[in-house]
Amino acid sequence: LGINDLSGRIVRTPNQLHFEKVALRTEESSLSIDGTIDNIEGGSPTVDLEASSDKLDIDEIGRVVPALRGYVMQPAFEMAARGPAERVAVTLNAREQNLGAVTGDLTVDAMGPSRRVAGTLRMQHFNVGPVAKSPTLKSDITGTARVDLALPSGRLPLSGTYSIDATS
Repeated sequence: LGINDLSGRIVRTPNQLHFEKVALRTEESSLSIDGTIDNIEGGSPTVDLEASSDKLDIDEIGRVVPALRGYVMQPAFEMAARGPAERVAVTLNAREQNLGAVTGDLTVDAMGPSRRVAGTLRMQHFNVGPVAKSPTLKSDITGTARVDLALPSGRLPLSGTYSIDATS
């Protein structure tokens, strides 16, 4: 992964990481982060972060984050995450040419033994194929989804409940 440009400041204090207008640009991606992560030395970390990208090449990032390998998508997004790690409130606005558009308000438990994501997502022309890593699976979903999902852990797969009120 080649870094073409990196700017801003990352300040580490005894119990905090502070991102001051951090901007990263690679050959295929750009990412901006601003905010803080508190309680990094003990207790429950608390985040107050905003991140955005005009294009984040997921397969490119997969070179350093193995869990993202094989996802062929390049979303643009704006995201805010606030709260303690076991119940982070996340606001998301993402769009991608082959995936469609998704906005949502989620609560993420990033600390529990069963890490979870729950909330409401609004979708426009959502195509599940890129998420399933399947070039033959295609969908065109517009509507609202309610999710309560346990994220994969060890050998356990994604599990939970979801419902979709689709208008098309």
